[in-house]
Amino acid sequence: MYHLYAVQRNGNILMAFNNKEASLAIPLFSPVLVPMAQSNAEMTRKQFENLSPSILKQVLPLVEHLSPLYMDLAKGRDEFSPRPEETQRLIRSYYGISRNLLIKFKDDTIDETSRLAQVLSSESAISSMLDMSIRSLPGDHGLPLQQVMPDVPPGMADAVNRGGELLATLSAGTPWESVAKEVGSTFTTDSRIFRSENTKDIDLLVDTIASWIASNASARLLRS
Repeated sequence: MYHLYAVQRNGNILMAFNNKEASLAIPLFSPVLVPMAQSNAEMTRKQFENLSPSILKQVLPLVEHLSPLYMDLAKGRDEFSPRPEETQRLIRSYYGISRNLLIKFKDDTIDETSRLAQVLSSESAISSMLDMSIRSLPGDHGLPLQQVMPDVPPGMADAVNRGGELLATLSAGTPWESVAKEVGSTFTTDSRIFRSENTKDIDLLVDTIASWIASNASARLLRS
């Protein structure tokens, strides 16, 4: 949200905003993730990646998304940067994008979109020119990272399920255990029902974003 250099933008889309301290935003941050990262972090990460074919990386987008955070933990960093109070100060002083779409998800237990909306509308440098829309959509904090999984042939589904069983065995007793179990059930009958519902949520998110971008483009054409 804050840049050292000027960035020309027509608008920003801010999803699942959260500005909590790491220990509050991620419940297992201090007792589990930090110790795990500090002991054999690089080996653990590479071992998991080596075990994951491309199909599993599609199922587990967080593996690659969180790698930089994971390595920061290994180096002893135990808090997000900038800290929450510094983030709010930067927004108040420097945030300059007038057109904003804020998206919150109904099952997101750590969402702070309402607080962000308050800061933007009454406390930020752009408050007097603010054009802000807020949408509440089905889903949780991780929905923007999820992908629509295609139907696959039975043979491939069996291979993925067997791979999940292997990962579950290798990760037993570690924080990866529950994730590995989810991989093993990715293409079961129950998971197909879940994926069908999840696909609807992802499609709605995409449609919401596309509609907002299109309206922004139309407004620019009218002004020109």
